[in-house]
Amino acid sequence: MKQPISNQYLPVAPCSYKINIDAALDSKMKKHILGVVVRNDHDQVVVGIISPVIGNVSLEIAEAKALLLALEWAKAVNLPVSVIESNCKSLVDKVNSSYCNYSVISDLVSHIRHLLSFSPALAIAFVPREFNKLAHNCARAGLELDSEYIWNDFLPSSLS
Repeated sequence: MKQPISNQYLPVAPCSYKINIDAALDSKMKKHILGVVVRNDHDQVVVGIISPVIGNVSLEIAEAKALLLALEWAKAVNLPVSVIESNCKSLVDKVNSSYCNYSVISDLVSHIRHLLSFSPALAIAFVPREFNKLAHNCARAGLELDSEYIWNDFLPSSLS
């Protein structure tokens, strides 16, 4: 297993990207929202994804689904990612440990680890919310959406 990363902001490796993820819940509307933000090695936002998903789940499950979305998307477009940051410490700890049982979260963590095996240098790191604000804002903005929203090269002013 990969070694856990300390709780501090991690710079992006040269010629690589960093992804921040977050999730939001709307139990009244019975949905959860996944927020993904991709930054280049100059800390410029290059891509964002907001994905509303039907169903009530725990926040940890929603965060795991956001991490899976980020990993699957990065793999699909062959994006060289050096770090993925999340403010969900329990998820980061599970991914970076030997955690395993017969729960839904354990199944998602296994899938995450499988995807990480294709990128052995990729680190999953915990960051405090203040370093994850944009992904948080994306997830919160998704509470108003009914379908996925993706942008390239510019940051919508409503999210900054």
